[in-house]
Amino acid sequence: SLCTIIFLDNSALISISGNSEINIYNHRKDENAKKVKLSYGQAYIESASNSAPLFLITPSNQIRCLSSSAFIESSFEMDDAIYTLEKSIDFYNKKSEEMFVLGAGKKAVSDSVGEISISNQEEGFLPYRIAESVSLNKASLKIPIAEFNYKKGDLIIDEIGDYILDVYKTPNIRNLKVDVGGGSALIKGNLYTKVAFYPQYKNKNFNLELTIDHYFKSEGAPSLDVWNEPGKVLAKIKKINYSNSSKSFILESGNLDGVTMGHGLLVKDYKNYFNYPLKNSHGLQFRYEAENFIDIDFFSSDIEEFLAGGGFWGIHASLFVSKYIPLKVGFGFASDMNQFSDVPESYSMMPSRNIRALEFDLSYSFYSQADYSFKLISEVGALTFPHPHYYKRYNSSGDVASGLKNKSGTWGLSAGVQGVYKEFLKMKTLIHYNDPLFLPSFFNKTYDIERYRLLLNKDEYSDITAIDNMVKQYQYNENDASSSSDLSLVPKDIYLAYLDKEFSYPSTGLSIDGVYNYYDKFLAYASYTSIFELTNEYSESKTLSSFSVGLEIGRKVLKNIETIKLNYSKNLSDDIFSFSDKNENTAVSLSLMGKLKFGLILDLKFERVNYDYDFNGDADNIDIVDIGLIYRIY
Repeated sequence: SLCTIIFLDNSALISISGNSEINIYNHRKDENAKKVKLSYGQAYIESASNSAPLFLITPSNQIRCLSSSAFIESSFEMDDAIYTLEKSIDFYNKKSEEMFVLGAGKKAVSDSVGEISISNQEEGFLPYRIAESVSLNKASLKIPIAEFNYKKGDLIIDEIGDYILDVYKTPNIRNLKVDVGGGSALIKGNLYTKVAFYPQYKNKNFNLELTIDHYFKSEGAPSLDVWNEPGKVLAKIKKINYSNSSKSFILESGNLDGVTMGHGLLVKDYKNYFNYPLKNSHGLQFRYEAENFIDIDFFSSDIEEFLAGGGFWGIHASLFVSKYIPLKVGFGFASDMNQFSDVPESYSMMPSRNIRALEFDLSYSFYSQADYSFKLISEVGALTFPHPHYYKRYNSSGDVASGLKNKSGTWGLSAGVQGVYKEFLKMKTLIHYNDPLFLPSFFNKTYDIERYRLLLNKDEYSDITAIDNMVKQYQYNENDASSSSDLSLVPKDIYLAYLDKEFSYPSTGLSIDGVYNYYDKFLAYASYTSIFELTNEYSESKTLSSFSVGLEIGRKVLKNIETIKLNYSKNLSDDIFSFSDKNENTAVSLSLMGKLKFGLILDLKFERVNYDYDFNGDADNIDIVDIGLIYRIY
């Protein structure tokens, strides 16, 4: 969508694209300036007057247009990009309290802390539809008959009351920043002293963030070596991001979070980092987007595992049919090439185990207005097992002989509605139908701690020999005849068979997801899925649920608080709000950064994940509490 507005005196116009929000101040005839507030989005402004300026006010800048024109992009993160055309403009940055003159054919980029960089504009920066609308309406602009002398010092016209510093020199932009930190870390009940450096490098297309840290043990604590393996060193690269100027190609590596394929039937909110520094990984993701044509997304959970023939990875592509048929068709493939790829060396005799997934998804936009849009969405997904999966299901009292079933794979489908309100709120609800053995979102947020479990052997896993042998093949002593170990390495898709709680019948259920984002200052999300088995009178129905909730508060919302992040996730549980000692498939985290005096930053982190870190057959709540101070030295 597009909107072009021409002022009554025909001396100025503004053209905005869809997903933009503006507010035009009441213009009095005796007032010499026109004022427009751009909360977010894209806007083209032009004034034909030599004396009555047109001001565009964003959360970070005031742009003055006087017998000139400009194009502005303003994001929720308070980052602005300002482009000039044939003539120069001037603008005032509220954060740095400085005024700049931007010459013709230039581009200025300002960030949320007031740093400005100026460069030559790239070709094709003006969106085609805005350029077309401006070309049609530009002839309507007229220079006012009576022109007033404009006083340069009258730049500030915003009621907020910012101050002008009459400085025209562009400040030196520091691309490299280095923070130093220190504090205490309580890891699995053991106390360590932590020292860290946090170098960052950022320019228009490239962003690098490192954590160079070391942990000194206290008396009685085991040594924590975070440098003795290539994977541990690589995990210190928290972020490497690269994008081209148009943002159509984005490459990211390091910590991955929120990775979803299609509508989440197979891969949903996947996260590749938990319990650092006890667990280490460095992922990779790249995206290519050609607007209204094709999108391609690839990810790998861990580069080191991927190159060694293991690790979890996936690729998804979607094709937009046309604006006349607003249908997007997607296709995805995911694979965990070896669910046992990160087991200790003592379990290296376990056979490699590859589980694969395939999905097909659709999105159809059936209602779209300036503020609201709705889509019909659906997805079909399938999992394939590396070996036949045996299970039992009785359809009648006389069906004992034919109760044994087996499948080489399983599938599920979902369909529902997705709604979006501006850029603030997104809601999605799906109804599920699943084939026996299929559970939605197999590759979920906590998948890395669910890939396998080390569990005690049982004398018998089932009263049916084929099922008993299927589970027994993952016992340590079955793969090493000389071993007397009483432990089994059970992959995720076999775990419910080990518990004798498999969904042997078809199942159905509902999922609801919601995301709220207020200008990237306040973010909240929640996700709930519940699946129940469609059994008969010969079997008792089972129910499993998943629940995730998160909250993030950004800068300048609470006094002296830089960020607060809270996350809770529990997957495939019959009691999603249980906080018992055996709290599997659960991850809880809290982080807080607050300003102190003398430029110091308080850094507080807490994380709890439940898994068998010691590899002794007993899952534990693994807690990490990190308290320290950070100071910028460069």
